[in-house]
Amino acid sequence: YNAKVNEADNSNASTSSEIAEAKQKLAELKQTADQNVNQATSKDDIEVQIHNDLDNINDYTIPTGKKESATTDLYAYADQKKNNISADTIATQDEKQQAIKQVDQNVQTALESINNGVDNGDVDDALTQGKATIDAVQVDASVKPKANQAIEAKAEETKESIDQSDQLTAEEKTEALATIKQITDQAKQGITDAATTAEVEKAKAQGLEAFDNIQIDSTEKQKAIEELETALDQIEAGVNVDSDATTEE
Repeated sequence: YNAKVNEADNSNASTSSEIAEAKQKLAELKQTADQNVNQATSKDDIEVQIHNDLDNINDYTIPTGKKESATTDLYAYADQKKNNISADTIATQDEKQQAIKQVDQNVQTALESINNGVDNGDVDDALTQGKATIDAVQVDASVKPKANQAIEAKAEETKESIDQSDQLTAEEKTEALATIKQITDQAKQGITDAATTAEVEKAKAQGLEAFDNIQIDSTEKQKAIEELETALDQIEAGVNVDSDATTEE
C-alpha cells in the first residue's frame, strides 16, 4: 500500500487531482483489505484475503488520463491546422513548410506546459493556450501575389507604350494588345501552377522576358510612307522631263 501511494505521489504524468483521486482509491482498497482480514475466520482465509487484496492494490493503475487526453486533443488540433495549411492554393510549398514548422514548435511549447501542469486547471489552461498559438499561425502567402503584381505592372507598362505609339495603326495596336494578354495569362497560369518559390520566380522571369521580346508589326504606316515617297519621286521625274514646262514651272 505505501509503495503504491509513493508511486502516486511521484507520478509526473498525473495531475494533483488525479494523485488525490488515486490516494483516496488506495485508501479505500486498504480499508477493504483490513476489513476482509478482520472478518476472516481461519488462517487460510486470512492468507487468501491478503493475497487478493494485495493484487487489488498492485493492479490499481494511477490515473494519467488528464494530461494524456490533453496531449491527444492538442495533436489532433495541430494536425487539422496543418491540413488546412497544406490545402492552401496560394502559398508555395516553402511558405507552407515554414507555417507547419511554426505549428510544430507551438505544439512542443504547449506540450511542455501540459506536462508541467500541477492540477487539472493548469492542464486545461495549457491546452487552451496551445490551441490559441496554433490558431495564430498564418501562412505568409506572398510569393505568388507579388509575382502576379510584377506581371500585371509589366503588362500595363507595355500596353501604355503601345497605346502612345504613333507608329502603329489601330489594327496593329489591337494585335499587340492581344499578344500582351496572352503573355499575361500564360505567366499567371505558370505562377499559379508553380509549387515552390523557385518555380514561381522562374515563371515570373519567363513572363517578364516574354514582354521584352514582343515583336510589334509596325510596317503599315511605313509602307504607306514609302509608297507615297515613290509616287512623289515619279511625279517629280515626270515634271523634270516635260519639254513644254519652264524651269519655274
